Amino acid sequence: GATGIANIAGLAFDTDGTTLYAISGAGATASTLYELNPATGAVLATIGATGHDEMVSIAVRKSDGQMYTWKNAASPGLYLIDKTTAIVTAVG
Repeated sequence: GATGIANIAGLAFDTDGTTLYAISGAGATASTLYELNPATGAVLATIGATGHDEMVSIAVRKSDGQMYTWKNAASPGLYLIDKTTAIVTAVG
């Protein structure tokens, strides 16, 4: 179904296999983290803005539930992302 989110850059399920996250930010736009209904694609929650542009993917590590994102724009690289606040922290 339609999410209503412009420029979705990545999708990932949490370790529970039922919580679906989306991040916007493709095409040099500001990145925001969302929780989606996996059956309909409807936005369940806007978790928050990351404060960065071009976060182009997300992944959740199965062993501990840590979410990661990749940034293409200024300061490119791997970042941790807090699933409850959308605050990102550079890795390394």
